[in-house]
Amino acid sequence: MIGRMKKNLKFADPLLAQNPDDALIMSLLVTYHLENELLESFWDMGAMMFFDNIYYYDTHFGTRTESIRKRTVLYQNISKEDIVSVLMSLIDGDEYGHLMLDRSEMGKFKNILKNRYLHPVTVLGYDDEKQSFTLIDFIENRYKKFTCSFSDMERAYESTLELLVDCQLKDWKIFNVYETEKRAVNIKKMKEKIVNFLSGKVEEVYFDIMNTHKVGRMSKQGIYYEILPQRVDLGVNVLRGIEQHMNYTLLNSEKYAFELKALYLIYANAKLLKFRVETIGKNRGIEGERINELYRQTRENFENSKIMLNLGVKYMIGQREKDLMNAIKYMRQVVKQQFKILDSLLAIL
Repeated sequence: MIGRMKKNLKFADPLLAQNPDDALIMSLLVTYHLENELLESFWDMGAMMFFDNIYYYDTHFGTRTESIRKRTVLYQNISKEDIVSVLMSLIDGDEYGHLMLDRSEMGKFKNILKNRYLHPVTVLGYDDEKQSFTLIDFIENRYKKFTCSFSDMERAYESTLELLVDCQLKDWKIFNVYETEKRAVNIKKMKEKIVNFLSGKVEEVYFDIMNTHKVGRMSKQGIYYEILPQRVDLGVNVLRGIEQHMNYTLLNSEKYAFELKALYLIYANAKLLKFRVETIGKNRGIEGERINELYRQTRENFENSKIMLNLGVKYMIGQREKDLMNAIKYMRQVVKQQFKILDSLLAIL
């Protein structure tokens, strides 16, 4: 610990933030100016339908990128007495620790949360003099930084170890950026990604992850447990699954949960598509009517996706059926237009 004082890792606001994992990767790509990798990554999608008193539809992006490496460490191999020094060592080595922590033991949340609450958190920095860490996670649906003391970290990690006994989740993740130079756009690889996306295919490693993954849940009493999904959808089938789930929610909201983050995935896909089309047009010097029309379509698609998402937020707050109906109407438009844009993009590439 000698010589350590204070260090914060580089971290920029993410282009998109749907789940803690993809928010972290997106942030690193923006931080190190590697956004071009989004032309080849974030094409894989997965969703798990599961039943926990009501039906849920849990949607995710695959987050594998070429310039960001990931390794794992077993929770049981790090004790609560060692967790502070381990996290500080990672930060000193420019590595981002991404792990489940019991938020009810951390800082301001101790007075807010009555029961244990496990959630993935990224550790961004430490201040040895203040004996505190800087972290980031979703708070009230926003990706926000917060702090916790070293002693709170020890208690939060100890609680995590207790809650994860007998669970499938055994390890946490460590990320580092090993390549900070922009790579040339691989058009061939991008075309393959589009074709695979439209045909419902995903990378084999992501297929294996989604089909063996259990869904982590927290009970109202603060108990962590895991559920096997009843169905796993991949690739373009996720977009169809979202529409199906939203329709069921409209018909029977007592049995089907409204999932704002499912709508967010469609919004995120529209934003990514806009970025990809604009980046390709600029990088390849493509001009003419066809690319200009694609620019127009992707901008329109993105604006419609924002309307869709805002209607979803309105429904979540007010529970008015009309808002959900309109959100579904815009969702259908956005998804249909995304397929059309991808077909046109393939023709240009």
